[in-house]
Amino acid sequence: MMKKMMMIALISMVFTACTAKWEYKVVHFDRDEASLMEVELEALGKDGWEYAGPLANNGINAQFVAFKRKK
Repeated sequence: MMKKMMMIALISMVFTACTAKWEYKVVHFDRDEASLMEVELEALGKDGWEYAGPLANNGINAQFVAFKRKK
């Protein structure tokens, strides 16, 4: 019985992960303002956003970063 319940829970988690829809957000960070980045990252985390990866870098001091969260 326990194995059956575990299998049902596992299948449910896999199905949810495979059918999850995401929304994305692009944030512009200025490398010269680390304290502001920290505040922004804390706010994004509290709102459920996860780091998805870098998008672009101007080669000097700014970078665009992608975040995602489930809809």
